[in-house]
Amino acid sequence: MFQLNGARKWRDAMTALGFYEALEQAGFGDLGVIISSEEKRATLLRMLDELFATGSRDDWVARLRSADIVAAQSTPCSKPPTIPTCWPTDM
Repeated sequence: MFQLNGARKWRDAMTALGFYEALEQAGFGDLGVIISSEEKRATLLRMLDELFATGSRDDWVARLRSADIVAAQSTPCSKPPTIPTCWPTDM
């Protein structure tokens, strides 16, 4: 989980992760393009899923933190902890 505020942080974070070039080539160099398009949002999320699947959560968090991006591990909703931090959508 990470939080970004503004176009520069988007580029900084995606660069730190090694994703920026691929995202820019796909038209997502500027995150604003997804605001008015459900299709573009879905495409970006699929692409991010694929990119994040290429490495470990610990590595992604370390890369973001080294770029001074606030980042933390989160528990997947498919494996909720005893004190829930996320809720399944089918409740």
